Amino acid sequence: MRCIASALLKRADSVRAALSSSISCSAALRRSHFCTLKFRRLNYENILHERLRMFTQHRAFATLSDCDFDLQSSAALNYVSCCVDDWADKHSFDVDLSFESGVLTIDCGLKGVFVINKQGPNKQLWLASPLSGPLRYNLHAGCWTNTRDGHNLHARLKTELESMFGVEILFDTTPDQATSS
Repeated sequence: MRCIASALLKRADSVRAALSSSISCSAALRRSHFCTLKFRRLNYENILHERLRMFTQHRAFATLSDCDFDLQSSAALNYVSCCVDDWADKHSFDVDLSFESGVLTIDCGLKGVFVINKQGPNKQLWLASPLSGPLRYNLHAGCWTNTRDGHNLHARLKTELESMFGVEILFDTTPDQATSS
């Protein structure tokens, strides 16, 4: 893992050195191209930093075995399924649940459909929400957290279902309860 990160950093250093070295042309031409070269350098460095960020973000999940991912993700999906089913039955909401082949579908009728599915190669859970759109979640310290802003999967579902139906759902959003059911 460190080899890839160090290779990316070495490549960034060599590109930076090549861009800052003198160009075999006149000083006036060099000055006129300075802005273009600076933009290209910054753009290339941004791409390298983004790749490095993505690599380090996923590096922690590479240690999670396929079996552990399957157990953790299935437990989380089963927990969501049970909570939503109990909640819908208690309040007589017309909500259809389907959990097949690692895909949990929560059909709320005219209000929309939530789809949560496992992404084994990425070791992620993906949520398609009618309110917030597509979201991706990684397992951090026993809790499924969003890859962009760090919010919790269970907390997001709780918030969105409550806003759709106007009734509180009993979702324990703590990591222990959410992944060990």
